[in-house]
Amino acid sequence: MEKNTFNITTSGYGGEVVMGRVPKEAYDYFERKSIDIEDYANDWSGELGVPDKFQPFNPGSWHECDDLAHNCNIEMSDACFITVEDSKGRTIWEAKLGIESLRMSGISVDDSNKIFVDDEKDGAIVFFGQSFEKGGFFTGILETNSSFDPKKLNFTTININGWITLESLEYDSEIIEDTCESGTTGKSQTFDFLISDGSTMPKSIHKIPESNLTTWFPSTTTPIHTGYYEIQYRIGPMRNHLVWWEGDSFYKDIKIDEKKCARERLNLAKILHWRGCKSRQ
Repeated sequence: MEKNTFNITTSGYGGEVVMGRVPKEAYDYFERKSIDIEDYANDWSGELGVPDKFQPFNPGSWHECDDLAHNCNIEMSDACFITVEDSKGRTIWEAKLGIESLRMSGISVDDSNKIFVDDEKDGAIVFFGQSFEKGGFFTGILETNSSFDPKKLNFTTININGWITLESLEYDSEIIEDTCESGTTGKSQTFDFLISDGSTMPKSIHKIPESNLTTWFPSTTTPIHTGYYEIQYRIGPMRNHLVWWEGDSFYKDIKIDEKKCARERLNLAKILHWRGCKSRQ
């Protein structure tokens, strides 16, 4: 019996993200010498002259600092799409990649893999690097003896400090291999040293089960309770950001030094939507 062949692609926003431990001595050296980690992450020629013993990774090779987490794929949001075409190039199915959107369509999503900076012991120093890209992230070939059934798909995601991306894709319990024929365009990068401080910051709502989170509300709807919320911006990759609602606007935490933080008011016009917890203690 001749098999049916389908081409599966994903498109939208995504990129590469890494998270790796950094020795305190290396972090202290960067602080003492006022070296910007973003400059070092792009220092391919080694012009900054950081001694070997204080290098968190080889100059410019930020993607190597990944002993905690590393993934490069499309993000799981409604701004991204999966498309299935038949052997004649006709689109037979397309869907948004938001986790709740997929689940509402009866499609399985395993989002249990979550890795956060605050999972490390208090005071641990972690390098966090991201490269944001736009375009096609996955191309796979599916062969079946029957017609395509989207409910046989299973998405496995990884949540690396709040950025949820695709880790693997299965159909009828079989992995669909990426043929690596897709292409993306780099949009921006961000690099930072993060310090685990779970004892002083509120528990991230990313760690609360999805069943206890509200649906997304448009920014024109005002939150009732003061506290931390997730937001997504109108422009750029649909990453989730943890912010504070003060009763009149959302605010983000700005680090001043090792002991002080301040809050910066956000422009509501730039926020697409928000969500919070269904119940608060």
